[in-house]
Amino acid sequence: MSLMFGNTEVEIEGNHAVKELLMDEYSLLKSDKSKNTQVRFNFQTGRLKPEEDSLTVDDLEMGKLYLKGNTIRIIRDSGSSFISKLEHFIGSTFWDISLNEHPYDSNKLEVEVFCDPNAIPEPFWRKAMHSALKKVNWSYSSRIEMTTENITYNVIEPILHVYMLKNSQTFLHSSGVVSDSEDAILFTGWGGVGKSSACVQLVNHGDWKYLADDVIIINANGEAYCYPKKVLLYGYNTEGNSNLEEKLLKNDLINRLSWNLRKKILGGAKVRRRISPALLFGRDKIGTKGKISKVFYLLRSNSGKSSAQEITSEEIAERSVSVIAYILKEFCEVVNAIHAVNPKNPSLEEVLEKNKLIYERAFKNSECYLYYVPHNATPPKVIEGIERYIK
Repeated sequence: MSLMFGNTEVEIEGNHAVKELLMDEYSLLKSDKSKNTQVRFNFQTGRLKPEEDSLTVDDLEMGKLYLKGNTIRIIRDSGSSFISKLEHFIGSTFWDISLNEHPYDSNKLEVEVFCDPNAIPEPFWRKAMHSALKKVNWSYSSRIEMTTENITYNVIEPILHVYMLKNSQTFLHSSGVVSDSEDAILFTGWGGVGKSSACVQLVNHGDWKYLADDVIIINANGEAYCYPKKVLLYGYNTEGNSNLEEKLLKNDLINRLSWNLRKKILGGAKVRRRISPALLFGRDKIGTKGKISKVFYLLRSNSGKSSAQEITSEEIAERSVSVIAYILKEFCEVVNAIHAVNPKNPSLEEVLEKNKLIYERAFKNSECYLYYVPHNATPPKVIEGIERYIK
């Protein structure tokens, strides 16, 4: 079964258990109308070896880079030191990647991901330990969960981001909502500025439907597509919203005690939960796509009042491409290294410039705002100010 990332058809297959968790993560993107698979991710168990006579680049955050012809391989070093072995024993994971060609130049991209064979199957004692740790800290992830999350952020999203550029489609670090008339509103900006809070408040207390929480897919025609990964909510996202906290914690006493205790001791930024948007909002509150009508770039401010100023699509595109470059910084380093080895491949500047042009075209016919959010503003107060501009 295919997954539709905007208008890009993707298949996820293989024999490693991470495949099933990924299919669950992207379950709302499933489509049985397969036409032409453009990107295929194949998840295998084991390690990848470099090809002979490969050109290499060491010391990258993602691992060692090997280039031979059009083939690109990234092999992570699991480490041989005592500390590395200890980290691996208690749960750190690794994966290796092989691409048949550069995603920016590919028409049909084949990506093989070789995953840690120790992530599964897990012995009884480790499963028991995971279960006990979950009861104490519900943010805790098992080894297979950690592998899946890391692959989502560090493999699937960066590779698709670069691949989709040639089709004038890309990821934006943004939350988004859509109306019944298919008007989409996006909230972009740096992490922790209130993007998720704005989205959740509008969907829970208005006539809006959910499109995305963390990153959203947009194209140069100004369309925004639903990207329904599990919603990651922190303690500060529930401030002033007891109904949201009820949905998140359900009727689990231990879960609630753990949440309240960690929130009180460590603060709202140190406690979090992940939940399917269909469970959080209801399936009927999940949108599909919309035309971008307004874009808010959120900034935290020391001022006691929220305020907004209209800006150009070029300015919001400039700001947004800096954010996405930071979010995908490890893969940006890989793009740079590939170009350094073979300048026929696109440079990072070329990739980011293409990205910026898509943002500019996507926002060209939209109202664009720089919106200042007071540091002490609760989620209801954040959306109270924004609602003046979206009615």
